[in-house]
Amino acid sequence: MLYNLEIINKGSYLHVIASGIRTRETLVLIAEKILKECLKLSIDEVLFDSRNIEGRISVFDSYQIVTRDFPRLIKIKKINRMAILDAEDNGYRMRFFESVCQKLSFNFRTFTNYEKAEEWISAKELAPAD
Repeated sequence: MLYNLEIINKGSYLHVIASGIRTRETLVLIAEKILKECLKLSIDEVLFDSRNIEGRISVFDSYQIVTRDFPRLIKIKKINRMAILDAEDNGYRMRFFESVCQKLSFNFRTFTNYEKAEEWISAKELAPAD
């Protein structure tokens, strides 16, 4: 399999730890699996830890995921917010991804620090990301 997911139900959100090979197709498959699990558990917030996924995708692929794949995927289950945790060396792509998500009203924030990601996803009010 191209990826492996560990899914932990934290009550108010799912904590998903992913590993494998990073491609657009893999990330879309992971998103689909996460949304189906959210639907099954009636959870609409996710902390997605992608630090163990190898490789990088292009900025264009990031754009395609948000503009083409997410609109199709939210038909499975729309989530209220997602904290995405990734390595610092992927910062430029993460900021671009977050910016496109926000422009299309997806409340996704990117982080390189686990504690900050967990604090944001656990907060009762929608605080902006640092």
